Amino acid sequence: MKRMILYISAMAVALAGWAAEPEAADTAAVELKGVEIEARMQKATTEGLTYTPSSRQKKAAANGYWLLNNMAIPSLMVSPTEASVATTLGEDVSLFVNYLPASKDEVDGMRPEDVRRIDVLRSPSDPRFGGALVVVNFIVRPYEYGGYTKLTDQEYSLSFLSNTASVYSKFAHKKWTFDLSVEGEFYHDEHTGSSSEERYELPAGTVTRNEIFTGGNQTSNSFPVGFRAVYSGDGFQISNSAGFQFVRQPRLDADGILDISREDMDGYAYSNTGDRTKRQAWWTGAYYFTLPHDISLNLAPSFNYINNFMGSEYSTSVPGSTAIISDARERDYQSRLTVTALKKFDGKNSLGLDILGFYQNDKVGYTGTNPAENIFDYGAFAAAPKYFFNSSKFSLTADAGIAAEWTSINGVKKTDVYPYAHLQGSFVPNDKNRLFGYFQYATNSTDLSDRSPNVLRSNELMYRTGNPGLDNYRHITARVSYDWMPSNMFMMNVFAEYYGCIDRIVPVYDLYDGGNAVIRRLENSGNYNRGNLGLQAVLYLINRKLTLVVAPTQHFFRSTGFYNFRHNPMGLRITPTFYAGSFFFQGWFKTAEKSMSESGVWIEGRHSLGVYAGWNNSNWNVLVGAQNILNYDYLSSTKSLSSPVYSYMTQSYTTGSKWSVAFRVSYTISYGKRLDSYDTLKDGSSSTSAILK
Repeated sequence: MKRMILYISAMAVALAGWAAEPEAADTAAVELKGVEIEARMQKATTEGLTYTPSSRQKKAAANGYWLLNNMAIPSLMVSPTEASVATTLGEDVSLFVNYLPASKDEVDGMRPEDVRRIDVLRSPSDPRFGGALVVVNFIVRPYEYGGYTKLTDQEYSLSFLSNTASVYSKFAHKKWTFDLSVEGEFYHDEHTGSSSEERYELPAGTVTRNEIFTGGNQTSNSFPVGFRAVYSGDGFQISNSAGFQFVRQPRLDADGILDISREDMDGYAYSNTGDRTKRQAWWTGAYYFTLPHDISLNLAPSFNYINNFMGSEYSTSVPGSTAIISDARERDYQSRLTVTALKKFDGKNSLGLDILGFYQNDKVGYTGTNPAENIFDYGAFAAAPKYFFNSSKFSLTADAGIAAEWTSINGVKKTDVYPYAHLQGSFVPNDKNRLFGYFQYATNSTDLSDRSPNVLRSNELMYRTGNPGLDNYRHITARVSYDWMPSNMFMMNVFAEYYGCIDRIVPVYDLYDGGNAVIRRLENSGNYNRGNLGLQAVLYLINRKLTLVVAPTQHFFRSTGFYNFRHNPMGLRITPTFYAGSFFFQGWFKTAEKSMSESGVWIEGRHSLGVYAGWNNSNWNVLVGAQNILNYDYLSSTKSLSSPVYSYMTQSYTTGSKWSVAFRVSYTISYGKRLDSYDTLKDGSSSTSAILK
């Protein structure tokens, strides 16, 4: 692996030496005494990295995700088709637009030509970021009045059918800015399901049970609506967002062949039918104030309501068998408040305070084969003072706090109080180099569904339950990252990470029903360790018309306790992009992802190869592509786990894994007057369900 990294680095540097002159940034070059000064398109600071998109990159981008993808920022991994952004270390990234939290709809509806720069920040001191660990902040020109409306339609076909139509509109008038997003999505496929090979070690002997997936029928309709209003005054900014989402999945069916070695039960049919309905309403606020004596304060309250219905029925043609029915109705309320404050003492030292409060009440009722009712109450509180030091070359951020969690499940209470701490620093000798280090000690909280006391039946031989006595478990994380940006023609990010958790949660399988079946329960057992080492190099050629991204990675996995395994897979990703006038072409190749989950499950994905082509003018943006060109079946991943009583190997099939084509078109109507300063829709916060799965 070391040889691969050194070879790729040397090759990229050598190519950069003979590359043509780069494309200029939006700001023109300055002529001074006969010397042309090249406008730098990236800059390193102690708080993070700043990038200026070129006009070519902005014109080719369909939205904010495609803009990040086209810019090929070395420390980020972007999947524009999945609307996801992460760091090369795998960290989640919080997206902001002009210092306000940005929803998926806002980034998808963004006008890339309005973006002036993009800041990639780590643990920024500004309270408006709410203590986020990694931030991508789009600096966008706002409107004095008027705005734009963007109409988008996206289609996938061949291996499955998917149609998403959306309208995103932004309107400003003086100190007010309004955002509205409306979307409708239809999805249908007949190839999502899984096949499994199971082995049960029962007192009467070994029993094998194989499910062979032959087909399915999944249909889904989703209708989210979101609205936001922002008022910017002198020394304060107030934002309120609200929305509603309705999801209807009338068909979640899978069929196949069932073979069980006991009693010669071969060649039978099985059927798994299901449906789901979800209604969600949410509200989020963001209130920022600048106070006297260099004090700033940000309040972020939110409320989330979810009403879920999940129905399923499993049946077989085995003589004498009865259907296993599980219908669950859930009503869930969640409220959250984040308080972030900062006091600046001078140009280098600041003190901050982060406070978090969270409460959730979740009621789940089961009917069918195993009727039951659960009432969950969960609350959490955390507070930590922060210290910030920032000079021209060094920065340091440190915090240490106390968190408390309490859970009540049907009146059975459990409390956990624990410390947490973060320490990070950066060294920036100049605007072309940045070295970053990070350390964290924290706790992983158990999901409500994992603490469910109910026993549910999965099939003829398997039952499953949670464990109300599960403990939260601690983890430590250490990361090192180095960014090198010697010119507009070459950039590189080198990274290393260690993650280790102690006494984590794993599934444990025991005999049940007098030795005639097996039950899966959850326990705290053993440690889990993960390491990553790699780089992402970006090279610009042919006057920046060609961008080449190469990213090799070495992974390390180690599990102890009930599941004692060790795996060290490698990965590689290559992405070339070529611009030609109003057209752009992009391809990618990615080796199969291989990983081990914290619970000890070994997961293997598939290689991925695809290509996209796009065309644009001032209002239209058209994108066509082909995905997973090498894959001629629906197999997406394989999962396996082995224990003394029960072992399995599952093959998952999804339509997104097979060769398919995509088409996306958007049209933007602009009106009003843009300014040269700031502005932003906040989607409903993600939520966890207490329904036992």
